Amino acid sequence: MKISLFIKCILVIIFLGASSYAIHFFFFKSSSQPGFLFQPAVVQDIELSLVSTGQLEPKRYVEVGAQVSGQVDNIHVEEGDIVKEGDLLVEIDARV
Repeated sequence: MKISLFIKCILVIIFLGASSYAIHFFFFKSSSQPGFLFQPAVVQDIELSLVSTGQLEPKRYVEVGAQVSGQVDNIHVEEGDIVKEGDLLVEIDARV
């Protein structure tokens, strides 16, 4: 009778182990993907792009005027150029 009791205890332990594994397998399935993804840090430049529409206007308007007679030979500046006092703007034909 002691041998059959021993076998019964072994069978109960095997049954409890198998049932706990089945419960864990069916009700507590782990996802195939890990919860966290790791990647080493990399030092790079941050690129910033801004797309906008609108109209550009200068900070201030300056009117330049002169009264001379003669033909313009050469223009040394273009619209929008920054000029300082004393800069050569145009060359005028001195023959007239």
